[in-house]
Amino acid sequence: LRKCLGGIPGLATALGKMEGEPFEDPGHYEVLLNLLQPGSDPVKRKRALALRHASSVNSGLVCGLARLDAALVHPELAHLFDSEASADTANGILRYVQGLSSTPITQEDILVVSSDLTEVVFRDWAEKLVARKADRLPAGPLDDHPSFVALKDATAFASIGKEYRNCLADHVLRAAVGRAAFYVAKEFPGNIVELQRYHHGRRELWALQGVHARGNRRMVPKDRQDIEALLRLRGITEMALGHDRRLTPELASVLVLNTGYGDIF
Repeated sequence: LRKCLGGIPGLATALGKMEGEPFEDPGHYEVLLNLLQPGSDPVKRKRALALRHASSVNSGLVCGLARLDAALVHPELAHLFDSEASADTANGILRYVQGLSSTPITQEDILVVSSDLTEVVFRDWAEKLVARKADRLPAGPLDDHPSFVALKDATAFASIGKEYRNCLADHVLRAAVGRAAFYVAKEFPGNIVELQRYHHGRRELWALQGVHARGNRRMVPKDRQDIEALLRLRGITEMALGHDRRLTPELASVLVLNTGYGDIF
């Protein structure tokens, strides 16, 4: 190998970590050589370092490491993104959340949200990254409404949830992808309004998902009616699952679990 390729630091070690299994594609050996080839580029050196620290080497790890964004390249992270598909998914999440953050996402941020992981579940990983960095959530339909304060900083959802004694922190990802928007009603303090986005053909619809009182207590009926009246002026009403007219709403709730309008990730 040295006669054919010259002295490439780390090549023998990388081949030894393949445990006798060849790469899935002969072209992946070229990717391996490119990763190990000495150079002055600091990101290239980081990729080589991460490869040298890997406990095992295979096609997925090599190709994934070659595609990862620089912020994701670290010896402690390489095993989490060990395929081209997982590298592309991680890159996509990183770029999307960066677009929602007023400050750069650093490698330290990535290491914090990835600490103690033996494998990555991308939804959970993205949720942690959003909760740490996304302080500019997507626009909602009431952002300019004088009677509502938009909750646009996902990094504050945990503290707001503690203040209101509810599970707002569990909805950072829904807010980050623009599926939901949350507001505090100025004239009715202690209540958080939750809206949800739907699409009907090419038309976008926002519907009232709920009004949550502090501590999830029952709302004063008059306050809820007044909030709903304000929302109707913007064309926003509540959407509910239907049922056969022969059933009463009470019986329908017994027979069918009301899971909401397809809010599945």
